Amino acid sequence: MKYLLLVALLLVLGCVGNNATGYSALALRPAGLVASEGDRANFDYVLRLGDDTLVGSGSDEVILGSGQEIAGYSLDRILLGMSPGEAKKVMILPEEAYGPYDPAKTISVRTEQLTENGIIPVTGMTVIVGANQGIIKAISGERVELDLNHPLAGQTLFLDLELTNIA
Repeated sequence: MKYLLLVALLLVLGCVGNNATGYSALALRPAGLVASEGDRANFDYVLRLGDDTLVGSGSDEVILGSGQEIAGYSLDRILLGMSPGEAKKVMILPEEAYGPYDPAKTISVRTEQLTENGIIPVTGMTVIVGANQGIIKAISGERVELDLNHPLAGQTLFLDLELTNIA
């Protein structure tokens, strides 16, 4: 009976933690198991803007050390050294994600360049012109103003991420 009580106590003490971000982590895991380069890491995430607008959320898998990114930010920087059940909050500055907003990436094209390709321009529409993707910002007579910046350029992003499994 003493043995069972001791095992239960060790499981509870060894599996409940509170990291500096304020998240509580509860996971049964071998002591010392941490994400390392070459591991297959599964994680859940929520990505938001500063005004709390949801950009994306879900579950994903990555091979650590492969250079994969979320919102232009290195997943290795976040996940390496984490343990299953551990959560992190990361503020991603524009320079680390999609870059600052660049007014020089707003161009004006002739309306007929779009209509010749079967595109009837509408403000807010996403279009592909050559090798560039852009959003139609304004239509004025024979000209269409296209913004070729990434839609999240200039935005500070907030990522909540929890490592769910390491294989």
